[in-house]
Amino acid sequence: VAYLNEAFGFEYTAAAVLSSFIALLIWHISNSIVNKDEAAIRAAKDNGELVGIFVTKAIGTGKYVEITLDTGKVYIGHIVESGIGVSSQFDLMIVPVISGYRDSNSNDLKITQFYDRALSDFIAKGQDWHEFRIGMSLGRVVLVRFFDPHLYRLFSNKEELDK
Repeated sequence: VAYLNEAFGFEYTAAAVLSSFIALLIWHISNSIVNKDEAAIRAAKDNGELVGIFVTKAIGTGKYVEITLDTGKVYIGHIVESGIGVSSQFDLMIVPVISGYRDSNSNDLKITQFYDRALSDFIAKGQDWHEFRIGMSLGRVVLVRFFDPHLYRLFSNKEELDK
């Protein structure tokens, strides 16, 4: 201890080095306790991004999520990845099962594409389902919610999902 003090010419060098080491140790331990999703949720809460919280919590639920973009384009599928709270090109990645658009006059959902058969064939051939992912920025999202096909049929009086 005395050697460090003499080498650096500072009376409390050893204490400063020990304090820095303890701070790094505490930082490392605390970062290993808080997982990536919890950190993303905290960052979203701090920034008032409720959509970000929804997206992060929706990952791995197995539920369909409907995402409407500012262009009116709609994707329904499973959110598989979130870049919220980290530096990323996209804030979320979704594997679409259905897509369509919102009618500009009535705002009704119009379903135009079903990807489930194509995705099943794709996977059956041994190809990586990650290639089906679509990335998007939260800045483009105007609506995000869980999507229940049965409720959609009930309230829309349409048979689109029976195809």
